Amino acid sequence: EFQTRKMFDQSVVGICLLTGLAIVFNFSIHRIDEGHVGVYFR
Repeated sequence: EFQTRKMFDQSVVGICLLTGLAIVFNFSIHRIDEGHVGVYFR
């Protein structure tokens, strides 16, 4: 049971990381389109 729990935790962490990266990437593209690159790349 512990092994399954550990794998589950790892997959949840992976999903969270991917989601976070996707959000940051989305905002970056959005900001570049609007010309406010400095807000996210300082």
